[in-house]
Amino acid sequence: MRVESNDVDMQTVADWKGKIEDLVAGYEPRNVYNGDETGLFFRMLPSKTLTVRGDKCTGGKLSKERLTLFICANMTGEIEKPVVIGI
Repeated sequence: MRVESNDVDMQTVADWKGKIEDLVAGYEPRNVYNGDETGLFFRMLPSKTLTVRGDKCTGGKLSKERLTLFICANMTGEIEKPVVIGI
């Protein structure tokens, strides 16, 4: 078995599974959500290009324009519309 430095201890996973069952007890699956944020860079040119050998290729600064999105779904699989957190 290969062990990575960021692997989670399986006992910790088992403990949290029990805790989650207790935390969501009494809630309907449609009312239990999981979500996470992700970044989306826009107006950013590719970092690589196809050129003919010998042609001069000059670059510019990479775009720092970014949107942060929050995406979530409930236990029944219904996905909510993404929410823009920052511009």
